[in-house]
Amino acid sequence: MVSLKQLRILLSVAETGSLSRTSDLLRISQPAMSRHIRLLERELRTEIFRRHGRGMLLTPAGERLVGQIATPLRELLRTIDDISRPVDTDIGGVVTMGNVPSTTPVLLPHLITAVSHAYPGITLRMIEGYPGHMIDWVQKGDIDLALVYGPGSDLHMRVEDVCWEQMVLVAEKEHPLSLDSPVPFSSLADYPLILPSREHGVLSVVVRAANRTGTALTIAHQADSAMMIKGMIQAGLGVSVMALSSVRKEIAEGQLSAAPITAPRLMRELVLALPSNRPDRPATEAVIRVFSHLVCQLADAGKWDVMPSPAMRRRFEEMPVG
Repeated sequence: MVSLKQLRILLSVAETGSLSRTSDLLRISQPAMSRHIRLLERELRTEIFRRHGRGMLLTPAGERLVGQIATPLRELLRTIDDISRPVDTDIGGVVTMGNVPSTTPVLLPHLITAVSHAYPGITLRMIEGYPGHMIDWVQKGDIDLALVYGPGSDLHMRVEDVCWEQMVLVAEKEHPLSLDSPVPFSSLADYPLILPSREHGVLSVVVRAANRTGTALTIAHQADSAMMIKGMIQAGLGVSVMALSSVRKEIAEGQLSAAPITAPRLMRELVLALPSNRPDRPATEAVIRVFSHLVCQLADAGKWDVMPSPAMRRRFEEMPVG
């Protein structure tokens, strides 16, 4: 008979592609995991993984199996984790949160630390992805919540407004841009632009502003990695519009220059996407509380250049953490 433990190992190895990483996550020895996988393959009478030099690769049969069981298995494991905890113990469990890559540097270390301090029983698993993919994962139940680009009305699911993030014009260090001297949006027509694809919130914000102001833009290059865009700017291939928080380090070190954009002022909206077909678990609600407090704390301390939403402010002022 196929056991739940075997399926848990199967799913984890499929996600990590590595026995060693799964061993660390599940705290099961590699020989024991290999034995469980062999037993599972024997029971199913088919090969699930191919071993290669860089790890474990699913066979076509393995891909079909994981594709069919991943979502219901994660939901089952979450339910077992929730009900196996005595009612009078602290909130605990694994919460999986997706986030857009541009927010990782400012949020990731602070959020993991804050959650572990406030709720030691919660394990926060953070993943990056494109907004469209993460919204699909939330709806399927593969992840518990996701920080994605707004507006929320475009997503057609349960959302909570998080903040509005300031966008700036970014150029190479020799360019005479300054954070103390805003530039009009119309000036973007004078430069070759380096922008991400439509999956990212920046392009939509820039295109809407261009349409509203009648500004003709030249998009010379596209890249979906902030690191790649910064490298292209430093190489003199053009300028870009980026979140101020994502380039503050390079500006302070003299590697890039930047200026706020006015007429109109460019702001990117961030929202939390939440499942519409099921209530949030106590552990997920706890992470949202910590996240809300952290957004306001980072904004008030000048560590994140955002304007928190009224919903975040209400949670910060009215709801205790921990």
